Amino acid sequence: MIEATKLFRAGRRYRAFAPFENSYIPVTFTVYPLGEKKLRLRHIFPLKVKENLKSGDVLYVLVEDKNRLIAEVRVEENLEKEIRASLDFVTEDRRKLPRIKVEGLINVKANVRCGQKEAEGKVIDMSMSSVSVRVTVSTSSEVCFLDLYYGGRRAGIKGKLIRSSDNVAVFEVIEGNGELTELLSKIYTDLFLNTQRA
Repeated sequence: MIEATKLFRAGRRYRAFAPFENSYIPVTFTVYPLGEKKLRLRHIFPLKVKENLKSGDVLYVLVEDKNRLIAEVRVEENLEKEIRASLDFVTEDRRKLPRIKVEGLINVKANVRCGQKEAEGKVIDMSMSSVSVRVTVSTSSEVCFLDLYYGGRRAGIKGKLIRSSDNVAVFEVIEGNGELTELLSKIYTDLFLNTQRA
């Protein structure tokens, strides 16, 4: 495992996703490595997220190096001006990122085709491995095709329908991870920008 002192640069701001109200939302903070696995997180924004973090919560930090690593950082103690945390895990697998809420924050449209049936809807939350769409899907077909639209970009993916109820359909991504990665990069960037402006 990579040591915290080699992974993070002291005093540099990092982007991450933190748990907040049963979902994950974007945050930024400054990292100060204290040892092999120990970290100090300061200047966490938005402040409302910092106030709600508790021991055991996991933050997913985007480490912008050539491999675009993802670090899982676990909260140990939430102090008045900082958070003490530990580095649990580092991976290049973007599927490890949690499901990110987009509904109510940005508008990601979806066109869903299952067999001969087609419907339009809006994305509720998404990750590299699954997408939840507010759409009515009544089909016996397990495999569907989704076109996701955001910011002038389109990602075409093939998904397996996991469940559908109350006008919400959840799809596991089978194919199209490359296009989805590019779209998610744009979505993540805009989510961070919107959070900073809020």
